[in-house]
Amino acid sequence: MDVAHEAARPFRTVIRVRGLLDSDRLIPNSTTKPHEIAASLRRYDIQVHVLTLREAENYIPDKALLKAHGDETHRQRVTALSRLTDKQRGYFDMKSGFQREQDGSVRIPPAQKELFATLDDETLNIIAAGFGRKILECLADGTADLAVEDFATLGQAVEAELRLLLKMISEVV
Repeated sequence: MDVAHEAARPFRTVIRVRGLLDSDRLIPNSTTKPHEIAASLRRYDIQVHVLTLREAENYIPDKALLKAHGDETHRQRVTALSRLTDKQRGYFDMKSGFQREQDGSVRIPPAQKELFATLDDETLNIIAAGFGRKILECLADGTADLAVEDFATLGQAVEAELRLLLKMISEVV
């Protein structure tokens, strides 16, 4: 927050600083610390968008995830991920997945139990490991050759949100 505020300070006529924050939501429509940070920045006329879904990683289309790694375990994980509902996928911890209990069973955080209640044990076990801390890099290398339609597979709301973000960025340029 302080960095963005300091970056905006010299711009008195037109503020060209924009912010983008992960929401860190565990469930839809919850308010989190990033929402508080965004509200603080807006008081300085800084436009801030808090992602609707949990984190930027939740916006990665399957097509890009499939290009990220070539091993069979990874492909199985992407296939299992595609069985989640839009809401489940939107609030799943893409990097870390779910923790495991000492007996090996998947531990779903209490706040997410209802959200993931309909998910079968096989799917839970496959996605439990997540995709790793560097999964967002699969968007940066450009090998997935993504189009609007690829993001639309994540739900109509995602496509609309990404268009809103592009508009916010274009207003700065």
